[in-house]
Amino acid sequence: MRTSLLLALLLLPAAGGEPDPARRAVAWLEREVGKLVDSEGTPRKPFTYAITGLVYLMDGGTRTGPDRVRAIREYLVRWIDALGKRLLDPDALPGAHGVADSRKVCQYTWPLAAAALFFGELELRGIEARQAHGTLERILDLLVAAQDANGGWGHGGYPSTLLASSSCVATALGLCGAIEGHERAEPIRRAREYYRAARLPNGSFPYDPGQRQSGFAETNVGRTAGALFAWHALGMERDDAFEGSARYLMENLNLVCEGHGSPCLNMFFGGLSCRMLGAEEWKRFKETYFVRIADAQEEGGVLRCVCEGKAFGVTCDSKDPFGGIAVFADQQAAYTTALHAFVLLLDRGELRILDRRRPGAPITGKRK
Repeated sequence: MRTSLLLALLLLPAAGGEPDPARRAVAWLEREVGKLVDSEGTPRKPFTYAITGLVYLMDGGTRTGPDRVRAIREYLVRWIDALGKRLLDPDALPGAHGVADSRKVCQYTWPLAAAALFFGELELRGIEARQAHGTLERILDLLVAAQDANGGWGHGGYPSTLLASSSCVATALGLCGAIEGHERAEPIRRAREYYRAARLPNGSFPYDPGQRQSGFAETNVGRTAGALFAWHALGMERDDAFEGSARYLMENLNLVCEGHGSPCLNMFFGGLSCRMLGAEEWKRFKETYFVRIADAQEEGGVLRCVCEGKAFGVTCDSKDPFGGIAVFADQQAAYTTALHAFVLLLDRGELRILDRRRPGAPITGKRK
């Protein structure tokens, strides 16, 4: 009874009294996300800023205020400009088969893809649309240039491609600009081949297409959610392969939050995929995770990672791998809060970029 009542309350916008979990999370982001500092290595700040920008827009914009959206936009423009310059420096690029090196340009494809979603949404909403369009075009060009020979995208180390980063980029390309008859038609074709080649016989998707066993099934579920949404964003056919992977996802829905690399990114894609699959799938996702997200919220508003970490290879996003160093702890808290706030707001906030790709619709025509 308690779970059903709490879920019903979670699905209603806040109307006085105690703010709901999404509003408490947004309020925390409003207070804290601007304090994040850039750090060498994994560029989590620009990713978190981009997702927070989407959260602000989904929350209504008027409550958050245009100044906060503008601050995120201006930060991301500066970061993209700096990244573009570094990518032109051969000495800044990592080796083809080395591990990600914080002294080099690494792990930039997934925050760049998140920025594409943010600027694509700004353009569709008419918020500084001309600048948003120009920035989006630059982002898409950088992402296309980063595509690997096998059609996927990596993170600046070994292996050369990863399903997680590939799904971030493929989603951005599919929703924001890679269309048939366009100069990006070839990258989209290669990305489609990447996902067909990566899919395992049981319907799941592995860490990388080079892995052909369906072991570590627990951490494959979240990657399958990401691959399914990328499949949809790329305008691929909802054929037997798609339907088989959708069944795999729904049969293992309780494992979406378990992941290697980032369970919270799995939750982001899990929400998007279930919402895309249909009303029943989205209802099941909400029943499985909304109360769980709320129960894990800290008093100040932080939404913690909801993984249980019982399966082999699961890495909890709320665990600081650097022994309590404040800058990393702050980055983690903002990252997990932004992603889970996004998931909660999917049920009430509107994202216009999602309307650009209707279920089963081919990618045709020119982007407006």
